[in-house]
Amino acid sequence: RQMCIRDSVKGDVYQHDGNDWEQIRNITAVDVAIGADGTILVSDAGERIHRYTGNRFERLRGAEGQASPRGTWIAVDNAGNPWTIRKTGQVYRCMNGVCSRIEGIRASQIGIGPENSVFVVDNKGVLQQYNDSSKLFDRLTTRAVALEVGPQGKPWITTKEQEIYASAFFARDESKDEAIARATESVGTPTATSTTIITRPTITFNKNIKFETIPVTARGITKPMEDLLISPTGRILAIDSAGNFVEFSESARAFNKIVLAKTPLQRAQMDAKEVIWGFDSNDQVYRQLPNNRFEKVPGLPSTPNLQAPYLAVSADGSVFASGNDGRLYEYNEKKKRFERFKTQINGQARVHGVEPDGNPWVIDQ
Repeated sequence: RQMCIRDSVKGDVYQHDGNDWEQIRNITAVDVAIGADGTILVSDAGERIHRYTGNRFERLRGAEGQASPRGTWIAVDNAGNPWTIRKTGQVYRCMNGVCSRIEGIRASQIGIGPENSVFVVDNKGVLQQYNDSSKLFDRLTTRAVALEVGPQGKPWITTKEQEIYASAFFARDESKDEAIARATESVGTPTATSTTIITRPTITFNKNIKFETIPVTARGITKPMEDLLISPTGRILAIDSAGNFVEFSESARAFNKIVLAKTPLQRAQMDAKEVIWGFDSNDQVYRQLPNNRFEKVPGLPSTPNLQAPYLAVSADGSVFASGNDGRLYEYNEKKKRFERFKTQINGQARVHGVEPDGNPWVIDQ
């Protein structure tokens, strides 16, 4: 088990031998990365990459006729190849001494695991994962400012609020760690770098959640607030009791602007294109038009005094509703209306969600 750190002030690099820290004196570094195969790389202030050879660091060169790898932030795959982020934010992948830029991404943090999956934090602070099939990064919804990755390909992140989110914990004996730490002399101002591990399964972050009170400061609203909408793109709206939609501002940390005034809606959702769908007080379904007006969507039964209808939208554009007759309906884009879904459950259906590929989930009432 290897550990390297750099002094975050001086850039000195230290290696821990299990008992104490030893400085590697022929280098000052900006970043340190350790691969699953034991490869140790550092980057210097000139974006040059150096490999540890056992007692010193030596400049990492490209293949014959190729430029040497360069970058400020670095990670190492399981074959010892570097992935780098330049000062411009451009991401490069180096294979056998040949480096190529990954299109469509600018990033500030990068991590690679033993199974060769790759994560970055992009320049907007969003976690992205490399897709080996498309050779591009896929954007996730998690926001972060720093990235490392734990066991089973589960990332750990730090948020701008300086909170740490862990998605899995290490199955290892930590009983001797405190004794080793007490016996080890402190050196410099260390910044630790650990091996990173990422896989493609669903990521769940564990944390003791602290809720923040978000004020509604927009003028002209009528409290109480009736519903909250979050689109797949991250846009957040709230509806007041007069049908006004107010938008959340990240910079103000408040709902400070009315974006749609006096709509007929009381409950609503947003689809992947940020189109709003919702119900009025009489359970009539409406859909937002490009001119921000709302049109009634026909097709659902209007049977009084039965269960309230429910609505669910999917990232692929599918829209489902459960009518107050207890049946499931799907929106037909060509006919601009809801039609009874071809498959029904033996009971009273209440739709609660739709998978990204359009499969609805319902509860039998």
